[in-house]
Amino acid sequence: HHELSHDGSAYGQGEIRKINRWYAGEFAYLLDRLKAIPEGEGTMLDNTCVVWVSELGLNANEHTRRNLGVVIAGGGGGTLRGGQHLDLTGTPHQNLWVELTNALSPEELAPITSFGNPETCTGGVPSIRT
Repeated sequence: HHELSHDGSAYGQGEIRKINRWYAGEFAYLLDRLKAIPEGEGTMLDNTCVVWVSELGLNANEHTRRNLGVVIAGGGGGTLRGGQHLDLTGTPHQNLWVELTNALSPEELAPITSFGNPETCTGGVPSIRT
């Protein structure tokens, strides 16, 4: 559907909305399935992390990585804080990957401080952790 992302017409944008609704439904289905599987003191969803992110920012025509919509679901085994909406405008998206990697890695591994381009990665996003 790449061509549709460049189609600014009402038709093209309507088709993109249909595609995104389908993705949202599949994401919800996956989360429901994970939540239905008992694991330890909770569910598989409590002990995992699922990330849904658009590959393009707010304006698809520009192919930017700014203003990416990101949904993080699951408790990460108790390491992630849920039930929040964060406006991370101006935060490089690599910072999220730094924080998720550190939150979900075994303790014996040294924490990472950078992901991707070290010139644009400025650290982590501590607000996603418990």
